[in-house]
Amino acid sequence: MLQRHCTIPGFLLITGLIVFSTIIPSYAADTLRKKDIPQIFLDEQDTLGLERIINYGRGLIEKEPDTARLLLESALVKSRQRHYTKGVISALAALSLSYEERGEYEKSIRGFQEAVKLCRGPYILFLPELYNNNANAYMALGNYPEAAINYYKAIKYANQLEQ
Repeated sequence: MLQRHCTIPGFLLITGLIVFSTIIPSYAADTLRKKDIPQIFLDEQDTLGLERIINYGRGLIEKEPDTARLLLESALVKSRQRHYTKGVISALAALSLSYEERGEYEKSIRGFQEAVKLCRGPYILFLPELYNNNANAYMALGNYPEAAINYYKAIKYANQLEQ
């Protein structure tokens, strides 16, 4: 019979991950406050840590939109403080998706448009996704001419990036 050995630090890490993954989603949206988010996410300062926060927040948009919004807002502020353009664009895009998920389409559109303005140089890779998501928000509002324009821009930049 095989025995599994677990070191104390390994056990604590696994226990912490299990507790973390069950605690955050269980908070009620109306009682969620910034102090409820583990300090490890709020203290992240490096760009890799900010990307981790953004990706985690993006994953929570549908199930825990309020938690996602707090994480993404925190990442946006920290990305701006560090002049980390990619982080600002990613956080704005994810925040805009969270607004769209909640039916706040005007806020969503403003966020996508702000992100588009930052897409210069290497960041033009974000444009197809940003324009496509912006078009989706316009569609939800019934603003079909603006949706068509944004879908066209998404296709145009996607084609440019393929070449």
